Amino acid sequence: SRYFLVVGGADKGGILVRSGESLNSSALAERLAAGAVVRGLALTKSGRLQYKLLVGSGPDAGWVSIRAMGKELLLACRDPSERYASCRGSMPFTEKQEGQQQLVTAAATVPQRLVSPLTAELAPALLGQSAGLPRRVEEIEVPPGRRLRVITISDVHADYAPNLHWLEQHLPPLNSARNQYNVLLLAGDVSDDIGKLEETLDLLLRGFDLVCFTPGNHDLWVRRPGSPEDSMAKLQLIFQTCAARGVKTGPLRLRRARDEPAPAPDLLLAPLLSFYCSDWDREPDPPWVGREQREMLGWLDFRAIRWPPN
Repeated sequence: SRYFLVVGGADKGGILVRSGESLNSSALAERLAAGAVVRGLALTKSGRLQYKLLVGSGPDAGWVSIRAMGKELLLACRDPSERYASCRGSMPFTEKQEGQQQLVTAAATVPQRLVSPLTAELAPALLGQSAGLPRRVEEIEVPPGRRLRVITISDVHADYAPNLHWLEQHLPPLNSARNQYNVLLLAGDVSDDIGKLEETLDLLLRGFDLVCFTPGNHDLWVRRPGSPEDSMAKLQLIFQTCAARGVKTGPLRLRRARDEPAPAPDLLLAPLLSFYCSDWDREPDPPWVGREQREMLGWLDFRAIRWPPN
């Protein structure tokens, strides 16, 4: 295989990357993170791989070991540019045996196995490599002397006026003199109306020091006049709308100033961009679930969400 999935190094921040084939060559400062997908450029008999990074976090190029101390660090996988017309099978990448599939499941965060249908051209967008978003984990330092507080909310459905009114009434006071640094995790389903999404984000930015947003299924609807041609284009528009306001949609590391006495541990915020698929539902339905719910009859998602044809 020319393509490899990184499955090792999760407990060490990734696997070691060197500048050359030799184990004596200089080590790069950054490690290749678990879950990254690389293209193999050269593979030696001793198991040294020269690679180019395709998806994930780490140096763009370098040399790594396929295995170390009897443990697999990278597994061969399929070409990530393949187009998946359906999500049948929860592990479209790995070609290894079941035990290693479990390892890949635990380590990998490659969006092709989370979202369907999805082409590799769109994967960089989901990883924050377009729309002006950083590819790697962005770091934000909590102002000295302020206590970090993270608040989560989802499904605010701002199209419903009482919901928007409730948000207005419950915003925390944004005052630089207070001793808290308030972060909001907004986990999807604000509105399929971009104008209403903008209004809601602007409202929340008045009450929080930092707003992080992960789109939900309702946000991807394209049912209104002037909507993007499909839901992946809508996702791009959402990313751009957030970026223009400083709303974060990619992974973040919130860290304390290192000169503070006894600084608290860093906090990593990692958005999960995924979508449901009935092919993954292998468990029997509860007996109280009716046919309409069981077969998803009448779900607006199937009419208001439009995936690209390929």
